[in-house]
Amino acid sequence: MNKNNNLRRSARLAKAKPVIQKKRLSTYYPPIPRKKKKVGFNNPKPLINAKPSARRPNAGNDDFNTPKEAWDMIGKQLNIKEQIVWAPFYNDGNLTCGFKNRIHQQRDFFAGEPDKYDCVIDNPPYSIKKDVIERLMLNGKPFALLIPLETVIRKYFMETVTEDFTLIIPARPYKFKGKEKTISVTTAWFCWGFKLGKQIIWEGV
Repeated sequence: MNKNNNLRRSARLAKAKPVIQKKRLSTYYPPIPRKKKKVGFNNPKPLINAKPSARRPNAGNDDFNTPKEAWDMIGKQLNIKEQIVWAPFYNDGNLTCGFKNRIHQQRDFFAGEPDKYDCVIDNPPYSIKKDVIERLMLNGKPFALLIPLETVIRKYFMETVTEDFTLIIPARPYKFKGKEKTISVTTAWFCWGFKLGKQIIWEGV
């Protein structure tokens, strides 16, 4: 019985037309070169023509000096001794910090950086703080910026600053003196790269 079935199957296979498999010609597409994403700094200069509003009464006026107590506090918290500190935002040149080795020159922050320095500590113009943070993250050196406390909830900040971030909150708002007036702003030192081991440090606690 099995022998007959095998004979019938052999006969059918002999009559069947051979199936010729055609090879598919694969088309090679070379990879499209991707352009490197350039990080843009939309506001390379303070917005001197920005109009004040109820929400931003000091918009466009970034000429306020950092009080000495703010410099003293951050120097103590970061244990600044022999480190070379770059304070890039010149204003009127009146820098009251007590850092032994510091670089403070009137130059364009976005045009370059010093050949040698250990960290950046300064109070940048608030109208360009977003661009300053992005630039400093690209530089990769530790930095501490004295900027408004509400910056911590901004989307660009949460997307830009990653690990090793510490917020040092002063005991009270600082008073910043300008040419025509003095303002009080609730600020904090936004620190990155100093490996302080905490996310929040309260002054005096």
